[in-house]
This record gives sequence, C-alpha cells and structure tokens, in this order.
Amino acid sequence: MTNPSNLQHPGFTGIKAPLAGKTILVTRACHQAEAFIQALENLGAMVLHCPLIQISTIDLSKNPIPDLTAYDWVIVTSQNAVECFFAQLDPSVYANVLPQSIIAIGPETQKALEKFGFPNVITPQTYIAEGILEAITAIDPHLSGKRILLPRAKTARDVLPMSLKSYGCLVDILPVYETRMIDVGAETNRLIEWLQEEKIDWMTFTSGSTVEALATHLGPSLKTSPWLLKDTLLASIGPQTSQALLTRFQRVDCQATAHTTQGLIQAILDYNQRHSTPT
Repeated sequence: MTNPSNLQHPGFTGIKAPLAGKTILVTRACHQAEAFIQALENLGAMVLHCPLIQISTIDLSKNPIPDLTAYDWVIVTSQNAVECFFAQLDPSVYANVLPQSIIAIGPETQKALEKFGFPNVITPQTYIAEGILEAITAIDPHLSGKRILLPRAKTARDVLPMSLKSYGCLVDILPVYETRMIDVGAETNRLIEWLQEEKIDWMTFTSGSTVEALATHLGPSLKTSPWLLKDTLLASIGPQTSQALLTRFQRVDCQATAHTTQGLIQAILDYNQRHSTPT
C-alpha cells in the first residue's frame, strides 16, 4: 500500500485543492491504477493504493482462434478484455474487422481498442451491459440469427448474453482473462489500523471484484468491529459495483454517473460539495 507524502496540486496554486485533506483508498489493480491515482493527487488527495485484485490473461494459444470476420458483432465489455484478447492475436487475424462491427462498453474500453487500430467503435450512451443491448438493437433491430462474439472475463454476469440469445442471436462467449484476489498479508493489518484511527475518508471501488476482495480481507475484523467502516465513505463506479457494496456493506455513498474513473472522481467531488459545511 503506497502512501504518497509529497503531493503536487497542479492548477491550484494559492487556493485549496478540492480534495485537499482527504485520504482516499484505491483498490484497483496495479496496471490500471496509475492514471486514477495521479488524477486524485492532482486534486489534492492523499492516496493509499492497496490493489486487491490482479488480472490474469487466459492463454488462447491451445485453442483455435475464432475467425473474427465470421461474426456480425464483437462486443467488448472491459478494458481488460481488449488487452487480454487482442494482445494475443496476430494483427492479421483482426486486420479485416470493421470498427463499425465492434461495440465497446465505455470510453476507457474504446480507448484501449484504438491501440489495436479500431478508431470510432460504437459506444452506448450508458456504460453497462443493458446500455450495449439498447445500442445494438437501435442499429440492428433484426438480430435473429446474427453471430456475436463476446470476449470477456471467465466469471461475469450473464445478463448480456442471455438477453442477446432472447433476440435469437448466436452468442459465443470467449473467456480471455480471470480476476484473482491478491493476498495483501500485512497490508490488511495496516488498513484496519487506518480505519480504526478514522484516517481513510473514501474507499473507491471500480468493480464488484474489488468489493468482494475487500469484504474477504476485512471479514473477520468486521464481525468483531462492525463499526469499522462507519466513518469511511464508499464510492462506486457503477450499478454492478454498487450492488456488490450493498450486498457486502449495506450502503453506497456515491455512484459515478459516467461509469469511468473520471466519473468516479466527479461523484466524490459532487458528494463533498453537497455535504460541505458553509464557511
């Protein structure tokens, strides 16, 4: 768990940065946390990074690689899916795939696809599985018989594939990565100490997996000290993460409107502004 001590606040010279004095825990995996942490620090926050999960690519070399041109649609529901799928493919495999046949769940996934030569892919208005369904049916209302490839996590919600199948789509699910909980060991004790001392203002969660991991690590302590999180606010990136928080901790203090890390930061700023004490 990192604890930056020399923070710089670009753009806030002479005035108080909006997150100055706030300590925020980031639970995101290491390879995706850097930009999020930097953005929080730039707003004045002291950031504690305690990655609770890691992303492991599933090796596709032992199985036949699907012919991407045989699919009417390729739907990608996370940045991890992009990186763990396309990075394993020879560029010739996807050279003839049209960007217009790819749907990305949100701007971060869209940006990841651009690195593999797919500009201007379709992005739904709402960055959740249900939003993808709305987007695809608006463009292609006659989905019956259409072939759809869904590269995704080994364990994921079935809302999207089941909904597509209800329209008569032929859906192939291709697991390309899995999420594993990290054994944070001694860091758990340090985290508990900070919570006991009321030093963490916010905990941020960018997936249901991070919620489950934290609940597992804190489980024994919460049984003996159920008040442990009472002074720490819980911030969620989107509906599925919020549902996990409600299930595990019975509350969500704010949820991002735009389901991105920037949207999550904005939700924290908006909450702080609504609950600030007038001076």
